[in-house]
Amino acid sequence: MPSEFWMRSLTIESFRGFRDSASFDLDASAIIFTGPNGTGKTSVFDALQWVLLGSIKRLEALRARSTVEHVVSRFREGERARVSLVVDIDGQEFTLTRTGDRRGSSLEIAGLDGGSLFGGLASDWLDSVLVHSEPGSLSVALATCGLLQQDVMRSVLEAKPAERFAHISAVLGLGDLEDFEQQAKDSLKEVNDRKSTADRLVLAARGTVDGLEERVELLENRALTRASVEVVRTQLAQLLDDHSRLVAIDVPKDISPQFAIEDSVRLRRLAEGLESYLNAHRRLVEERHDLTPTTSDDDYERLQREESNAVAAADQAATEVETLAEQLRVAESAAADVARLASAALPLLSERCPVCDQAIEQAQVERRLIALSSESDTLIQLRARLATKRQEVSVSASELNRASEALAGAQRNRDAWTTHGEQVSASAERGQKLVNEPALIGTDVDWLIEQGALAADSLREIAAVYERYSDVLTENQSTGELDRARAELASAGAALSLRQEEAAAASTRASRMKQLAEASSEARLAVTKSRFEAIEPLVSDIYRRLDPHPAFKGLGFEHDVHYKRGTSTAVVSDPIAGVEADPLIVFSASQANIAALSYFLAMGLGAGDRSLPFILLDDPLQSMDDVNVLGFADLCRFLRSNRQLILSTHDRRFANLLRRKLDPRSEGDRTMVFEFTGWDRRGPIVKSDSEDFQPGSRSFRLLASSA
Repeated sequence: MPSEFWMRSLTIESFRGFRDSASFDLDASAIIFTGPNGTGKTSVFDALQWVLLGSIKRLEALRARSTVEHVVSRFREGERARVSLVVDIDGQEFTLTRTGDRRGSSLEIAGLDGGSLFGGLASDWLDSVLVHSEPGSLSVALATCGLLQQDVMRSVLEAKPAERFAHISAVLGLGDLEDFEQQAKDSLKEVNDRKSTADRLVLAARGTVDGLEERVELLENRALTRASVEVVRTQLAQLLDDHSRLVAIDVPKDISPQFAIEDSVRLRRLAEGLESYLNAHRRLVEERHDLTPTTSDDDYERLQREESNAVAAADQAATEVETLAEQLRVAESAAADVARLASAALPLLSERCPVCDQAIEQAQVERRLIALSSESDTLIQLRARLATKRQEVSVSASELNRASEALAGAQRNRDAWTTHGEQVSASAERGQKLVNEPALIGTDVDWLIEQGALAADSLREIAAVYERYSDVLTENQSTGELDRARAELASAGAALSLRQEEAAAASTRASRMKQLAEASSEARLAVTKSRFEAIEPLVSDIYRRLDPHPAFKGLGFEHDVHYKRGTSTAVVSDPIAGVEADPLIVFSASQANIAALSYFLAMGLGAGDRSLPFILLDDPLQSMDDVNVLGFADLCRFLRSNRQLILSTHDRRFANLLRRKLDPRSEGDRTMVFEFTGWDRRGPIVKSDSEDFQPGSRSFRLLASSA
C-alpha cells in the first residue's frame, strides 16, 4: 500500500437509498455505521465500491432485466448518481468523483499537479495507487480482502477452487509468476497449433505422393498394354465396310485424338436421335389405333343443325311458358277482384230473399262466390295449358342437352385427329432431317423406320472404336508423360521428407513447451503454497479467536493442480480426532460465514504492501453469537492499528461494544460513529459522534444530527 492513504470524507447524492446529498466524515482510523436494517447502511458501502470500481456486481446479478436501474435513487429518476470520496495520499489531497447510472459511469480525479484525470486514465491511476498492478486488479483486491458484504460473505468459500487460487496468488503478489505461467500456456497453444499445421502439411504431402504413385503405376500399365494405331485403324476400316449398307462415314488419313473423340460423341448422339424418333413413331402408331373414326363434315354439320334447332325449340317453349304464366296471373287477379266485390256486396243483402222470402246465409253465399271465381273455366284451361307447356320445356331442355353433348363429342374427336395429324407431320419432318444426316445412306422416312434400329447399333459400334482410337493416339502422343510423372513423384517425395522433418521438430518443441507449462504450474503452486504458509497461521489465529465450532478448531487451504490449473480448497480440521471436512458441508450458515470472515481478514492482513489501506465490513456480525462477537471486537482493535477500518452493524448492543473496544487509545487514533435512526424518501436520517484520543478521557461527544 502507499506510505499513506486515508479516506477523509464521503458525499453521496441520488445514489441508491440517498435522494438528497449527504456527507460523512471518514477522517478516523475506525468508522462505525449502526442502525436498524433498511436505513441505508449498505448503500454507504455500495457507494464506496461504486466510486472505486464503477460497478456493483452483487446488484447487477440480481436484476431481472438490464434496463432495471440499480444505481440511481428511485426518487431521483432521470438523473445521474454522484459519489465523491476525498482521500489523502502521501500528504496530498485528492477528490474522486464518479457520476453515472445503470448504463455506465465516469470517474474524475481532481487534485493532481497536472490537473484532473478522467475515465479510463483515472481508473488506471487509481489501480496503480492502490494495488501497484495492472489495470483491473483493484476489483480482485477489493473482492478478496478489501470489502466484505453480508450477502456475498459466503462467496469467499463458494468460489471455484481455481478462482480462489487465482485470488490468493494475486493477493500474495505472484502476478509475475502467474503471467509467466500464462505465457507458457499461450506459447504451448501456439506451438501445438504449429504442430497441427505441420501434421496437416505432412498429410497433404503424403496425399500428393500417393496420387503420383498411382499415376505412375497407371502410365506404366498403359505402356505395357498399349495397342498400335495401325491395328485400331484396321479395325475401324473393317467395321465401316461391314456396315456400309447402313452408314457412310469418311475417315481422314490423319486423325487427332480430339477429332476421334468428337466424332465418337457425334455418332452416339445420332444413334440416340434415331432411337428417340423410332420410339415416338411407335407411340403415334399405337395412338392412331386407339382413336375412334373421325366425324365426317356432313355428320358434324347435321349435329350443329340439331343443336341449333334444339336451342330454338327450347327458347320458343320458354317464351310460351312466360306468356301463359302472365295470362294466368291476370285471370287470377281478375277473379280475386270479383270475389272481393261480391264479398263487399253481401252485407247489402237483407236477411231474407225479397222474391221468395227464403232466409239468406251470407257466409255460405260468400264461400260459394269465392269458389266460383277461382274455379272458372278460363282459369282451369290456362292452368292446364301452362302445365303442358312446362312439360314441353323440360323435354326441349333434355333434347338440347343431348344435342350439345353429341356435338361436343364430335368436336373432341375432330380435335384429337387434328392433334394426331400435327404430331405425325412433325415426326415426318424430324425423320427427314435424320435421313439427311451424312452418316446415313437412307433417302426417305420409310427407310428410317425399317432400318433405323440397325443403323443406331452400327453407329454405336463405330463410336466405340473411335473412342479406342482416341485412347491409343493419346497414349502414343504422351510418351513423355511417364517420365514427367516419375520426376514429379521424386520431387513430391523430397517435399514429404522435409514436411516430416518439420513435423518432428514441431512435435519436439510442443513436448518441451508442455513440460515448461506443467513446470510453471507446479512452480507457481509451490511458490503459492510457500507464501501462503506465512499467512496460514494468521488465518488459524483469527479463526481461533472467533471460534465458531466446538470440534473443528483449525481452518486452512489445500493447494493443488487440477486439469492443469491451480486450485485452492478450504478445509476445516479437528486436531484431536484427526478429521478434516469442507466447511460448506459440515458448518451451519453462521459458522461458514465466520470461516469466510477469517479467510477474508487474514488475506487483507497478510498481503503486506500488496493489501489495500482499508477494510470495509458491511454487517459481518449478523450470524455471530455473543462469544464470537467478543472475539471479533477484540480483533477489530488490531485491524484498526495499521489501516482504516469501516464497518457496520444493525445491532445496538454490538455497536456499543464496538464503540468501547474501538475507543482511541493511542496518539492519532480517532473513532467515528454514524447512527442511522431512520429513513424517508429524502434518504437516511443520521446522527454522528466522534472521539479523538485524549489521555484520561474516553467520552464521546455529539457533533451533529441530520434528517
